[in-house]
Amino acid sequence: MKISIITVNRNNNQGLIKTLQSVKMQSYKDYELIIVDGASSDQSIDTIKEYSENSPSTKYVSEKDTGIYNAMNKGINLSMGEYLIFMNSGDSFFDKDSLQNSVIYLNGMVDIVSGIAISDKYVMNPVTPDQLSLSFFLKSSMNHQSTFIKSSLMKKYYYNEKYKIVSDTEFFFKAMILGNCTYRDISVKVCYCEQEGVSRDIKKSLAERYMAIKALLPERMEDDIDFIIKYNNPILRKIGDILYRDFFRILYDKIVRRGGRI
Repeated sequence: MKISIITVNRNNNQGLIKTLQSVKMQSYKDYELIIVDGASSDQSIDTIKEYSENSPSTKYVSEKDTGIYNAMNKGINLSMGEYLIFMNSGDSFFDKDSLQNSVIYLNGMVDIVSGIAISDKYVMNPVTPDQLSLSFFLKSSMNHQSTFIKSSLMKKYYYNEKYKIVSDTEFFFKAMILGNCTYRDISVKVCYCEQEGVSRDIKKSLAERYMAIKALLPERMEDDIDFIIKYNNPILRKIGDILYRDFFRILYDKIVRRGGRI
């Protein structure tokens, strides 16, 4: 089972070195490494050339791109593995057995397999299948550094390059909610990841996420999406559970049928 590891980099030579070291130390060796460099002006290209000379399974391109998702799509097009994973410069596999411990779940029958991501500030466990919903993707997303995606699925959708922050969320929503692809969560520590870049701007990230998901759904669902955005929290869900009991549902039905008159 060949895995395509895709690493996007631009002017982050120290982070790139960290990533390449974590790839090199993997005990599982049936992988290819694809490095997509955005015409870096630091020492990145020297690092890439030196690494690739000693690694026949590595291929790279260094040229200008229009953004991170354009670069990631380039990596997708170059990939030959059955599954792929994005491990961008600065991110790394959790330990030497991260691939080995994950590949046993990559049997070709499951489209997306997600494990555990670790950083200095958090542990991000994978979403469970029963949590996947419209409201989940409006409020949260999945960690691409700890997620293996079937290449054929990724090449069906690709990343939407018009977005700057949330194209990975949009991809997962299209594939998992609209496309109903198969999914499995695993209790494997897959990656150690740096803090997010532009996605740390929570307000900006959420605004783009709402726009992206609304664009995928019928216009008549906008009120439903706005309702979830505003009111989907534990306290209001508890109140909603109470109001959903038979008495209140019958009362509401009478009000609606009689035009607001009981």
